[in-house]
This record gives sequence, structure tokens and C-alpha cells, in this order.
Amino acid sequence: MARRHLFAAALLIATLAACDSGGDSRPTTTTPATASFPTDGMRRPVIPNPLDATAFLKKPCTSLTPDQHEKFKLDGGKVGESAAGSPKCVYSHAGDGVVWEIVYGTGQGGRLHAPAEVRLQPGVRWVTEILDNYPAIAEYYVDDSVSAENPPRCVYMVGLNDEVAFGVVVRSAEGGQECTVGRQIATDVLSNIKKRQ
Repeated sequence: MARRHLFAAALLIATLAACDSGGDSRPTTTTPATASFPTDGMRRPVIPNPLDATAFLKKPCTSLTPDQHEKFKLDGGKVGESAAGSPKCVYSHAGDGVVWEIVYGTGQGGRLHAPAEVRLQPGVRWVTEILDNYPAIAEYYVDDSVSAENPPRCVYMVGLNDEVAFGVVVRSAEGGQECTVGRQIATDVLSNIKKRQ
């Protein structure tokens, strides 16, 4: 289902279906749920040290190293494109075969927006965070349509510069840890991008 969320222009959401984990599915965070970051006059995050992600836009499946694939039990990934035309890498999780993704957003549709801008919809839980000095938002989708084809999921998004952000989409057959794992993957992706500067 298409949704207007923090990436704008349905960067990630058009490719995903909402879900509910049952139980304690809220995003967990090591930073306060009220974490904030500087914003401009339009309440968009200001990133004092923007990162160039050009190499990863061209080759999104280099976002993680082979060692990190093994760490998270992922295959090497396949390059794809979101419904919004953004580059992404699609992985298969060895534990349950569920599809995980790393999606990049570019242009005005790729910029991470502050939560105050977002038209939140029922069935979405969100937490703002600061991940290694970069603005991030964890979104957990909940509704009544959980099934083997529509497992629980979390989208963990990180702003890189004024025009580029990336999102880690983690799904699970059991539910409950998607945002924790999403944050871990995002931390590694952010580190890899920084090393390429």
C-alpha cells in the first residue's frame, strides 16, 4: 500500500505491506524517544556534516560488506528499484527467507523530513533518534493483516545530506526485534558510507 511518510513521494512504502507483530512491537532505542536534531525553517533536519553517497546510489548492494552479510545472515543481495524509481538492494534472510531491503532516496523525495512535517497514519509507531550524529527515524507498521506473506516490519531511515537518505527495511516472521536489527544494520551502512568519503 502506498503511504506518505518520512521519505516523501512513497520512496519505501509503495513496495511494502503494513503489518502487526502482536506483543511488544514498539521500536526500542538506546536514545530517548524525544531525541531531536536541528531543523531548518521548514522543520527539515539540518545535517552539519553531509555525506556523499554517490557510490552507493550506483551500487546499493555494496552498502554492506561480505562479513556484514554473514553477521546478519543475509545473502549477497540483488539490485532493484523501488516504485518511486530509487535504487535499492534486496536481500534474503537465511533464518526465514524473509526479504529485507536497503533503499536510497534521492532529490526532494529522498530528504529525511522532521516528524512534525509528517502526516502520521493509524497503525504506525515512530521514534526519532540520532544515529552517530545523523538524524534517524524508526517506523514500525502495525495493523491486523499479519500473515506469512505479510510479516512484521520496521523501516529505519537515516538522513545523509539535503537530498539523500537511506532506509533499512527489516521483516520478521516472529516480530518484536525488527527496529533493533534495523538500527544495527543502519549503523553498519552509515559506517561504510563514512569510510568512502
